[in-house]
Amino acid sequence: VLGVFGFLWIEGQNQRQVSVSLNIIQFKAKSLFSKIKEENGEVSHNVEFNASRGWFERFKNHFNFHNI
Repeated sequence: VLGVFGFLWIEGQNQRQVSVSLNIIQFKAKSLFSKIKEENGEVSHNVEFNASRGWFERFKNHFNFHNI
């Protein structure tokens, strides 16, 4: 779920010709994760996410982002 929201956000930024850096994408991913976690309540209370460089590389490869 987080990946799809992240993909849509990046695509929106690209369409508006807004450049995004690794730090911006990591910040946005963490904020999206927090929002999803809040919406799921106690079920996801103990789940953590740190948007590491490894996560970003997997995310980038999964969605075929080559120019980020």
